[in-house]
Amino acid sequence: GAGKLHEKIVELNPNSADARIVLAGGLLVQGKNKEAIAALHEAVRLGPDDQRAFLRLSEALDKDGQLDESLKVMLQVVTKWPENCEASRAASGLAARLNDEQKAIEILQNALASCGHDPNVLNDLAWRLATSKQSQLRDGQKAVEFARKASVIAEDDNPIFLDTLSAAYAEIGDFDKALDTAQRAQQVASEHGSAGMDAELAAHIELYRKQQPVREGRPHNHPLI
Repeated sequence: GAGKLHEKIVELNPNSADARIVLAGGLLVQGKNKEAIAALHEAVRLGPDDQRAFLRLSEALDKDGQLDESLKVMLQVVTKWPENCEASRAASGLAARLNDEQKAIEILQNALASCGHDPNVLNDLAWRLATSKQSQLRDGQKAVEFARKASVIAEDDNPIFLDTLSAAYAEIGDFDKALDTAQRAQQVASEHGSAGMDAELAAHIELYRKQQPVREGRPHNHPLI
């Protein structure tokens, strides 16, 4: 079967990180997480410059519920390949799932050096700065700045970015702008067929009408690229 073939590939290529990645893929399909993780640790050892080995290892550890370990590996990716903006976003998301909101924000702030041009990084950071449940971590002015920048770079009316900008306006107490921006997001979402956002936007609009900011602390999920 496929498992035997994968093992044979490793046998024939004992020093190949690629062969270990292929083997791990087969093991994960079979639900053999621990064996897959061991193969990926070996892939990282054999291919310290192979970004895929690190990404696959982080992903496998996450699937196995080892969030701490998954984050450690993803932070290695961020350090070695700072231009991989999606890795910074993934690391920030892992930190948030570990309830370390401060670390989630710090990872995104550090990412600005290499990813200040990436609208998704800017949007994630703006959302956290605007909506964190921890008051000492919020910074409404910065949130507005980053959310505006994300929209400008994206060059389109992205309802997710507009929703973030509305939350940032609410955080600085400008509920008129927050309401206008959220309603624009709602309009764009319906034009784009993004019905999944309806309930969230409606809930935010309701808050702004009551002069209340959004308190969430988790960014909108974008699939990892």
